[in-house]
Amino acid sequence: MKKYLKSILLFDLAIPALALGIPGIGLFVALASFDSYADEKKAEFEQHVEQARQIAQLRHQLEPIQDQLPTLKAMLSSRDIEARLDRGISSALQKLSPSEIESTLRDVQPGPFAVPQTLGDGKHLALRFYSRWEPLTLAALSWETQQPNLLLESLTLQKADQRGQQSSSQPYLQSELSYFVIAEN
Repeated sequence: MKKYLKSILLFDLAIPALALGIPGIGLFVALASFDSYADEKKAEFEQHVEQARQIAQLRHQLEPIQDQLPTLKAMLSSRDIEARLDRGISSALQKLSPSEIESTLRDVQPGPFAVPQTLGDGKHLALRFYSRWEPLTLAALSWETQQPNLLLESLTLQKADQRGQQSSSQPYLQSELSYFVIAEN
């Protein structure tokens, strides 16, 4: 009876269990890996849809200024950037009298910058003025509006003597401004 029991156990239980179990386990593993693959692809698709939505939103926001693109490219161009900066600063200073603000230094040079290199190449602009606070802020507002590619790196203010000007309740300031001039890459 032992031979028959062994045969029954072998041919009726063990071999069918192996014949059905191995493919069944393989199918289970394949389905589990397919589910994780499908979840990964679904997450990538959702990320792509979100990026496409953000791009469409940005394009919609930029539509009104598309006609100004050549002007912006010309402004960011590294050709003749020093002359444009000089004209912008001079025009801002011409709006104020020499007794209100006096430029003592204007220097444009390439070199290392405190700005992260993600903005690309550019130049370093150093300005020094002798003025009161209001004329300095008005002038800076004017040239920063005309030249949106200026990025203020540092601003240093020190109280200065009045240089023979008529007495006033507001003190004169010796100011040093350092800008990073963003140029097109």
